[in-house]
Amino acid sequence: MENVYVSLLEIAQQYTLVSETDISWQYIDPIHKTLYQIYKDGKTENMSDEDYKTELFLILKNLVENNIYALISDTRNFKYTITIEMQTWVIENIFGKNNILKKCAILTSEDFYAQLSLEQVLEDGNKDVFVNRFFDDVHEAIDWAKI
Repeated sequence: MENVYVSLLEIAQQYTLVSETDISWQYIDPIHKTLYQIYKDGKTENMSDEDYKTELFLILKNLVENNIYALISDTRNFKYTITIEMQTWVIENIFGKNNILKKCAILTSEDFYAQLSLEQVLEDGNKDVFVNRFFDDVHEAIDWAKI
């Protein structure tokens, strides 16, 4: 079976690296107006709320500064459970400030609780902001996200 985590990283690396933290990489495909965000293996288990906020602000910054309409977020290595308080913060401070993102493809987290919290924040806060969908397959996510 294909190692899809490596596959997305290999695909993203052909584009421009716009930010790298201890937790993730972000690459931009300027032709398809897509931001690839990939969480690093083993880096989110002990992530703080402030670390998570920083990651989200970087995504928002890169979307706006580069006029990006689609996001592919590889959350398979995402092990951080988003608390109710943090979900409220995301809705108010990230979704509420987004006026550019149109599509968000999310590669499903392998952690049940992290995945459940991702689904909940997207369901509760993403009303009419952008279209999102969860995927297990990298290539399906990329094809769907193209604008």
